[in-house]
Amino acid sequence: MSPIAFNDVREMEHRFSQPLQQRPTAAIGHKTTPINCGVGLMLRQLSEPGQQLYVVVGELVAGGSADESKRFMLGDALLSVDGCSVSILSSLDEVASVIMGPVGTHVVLQMHRALTNSTYTVTLVRKVRSD
Repeated sequence: MSPIAFNDVREMEHRFSQPLQQRPTAAIGHKTTPINCGVGLMLRQLSEPGQQLYVVVGELVAGGSADESKRFMLGDALLSVDGCSVSILSSLDEVASVIMGPVGTHVVLQMHRALTNSTYTVTLVRKVRSD
């Protein structure tokens, strides 16, 4: 599948968008502690069900690790998460489960930027955004 240009991504429907900055919590004593968190990416699936999964950056959550890294552009394609190719995953839920993890842990994302036909790798820290 060929990379999608930035203008194509903006025109895609939001039906494939899914936030990855979820904050499930568990009560520990008198405190509520996050179990898993993300890196502040909102990804969009551009492939249809049954096709090889193709996921791009649809939005950056302000204050998230991805936004603070200043490395991402809308439309950048996600190639792998911690060395696991996205092409072997079947849904955004699976992508989310690989990206999300305990607060303070690292995740390595390999990305492709269609505008420059380049690949880059970024290591992000999973964190809960402070509002």
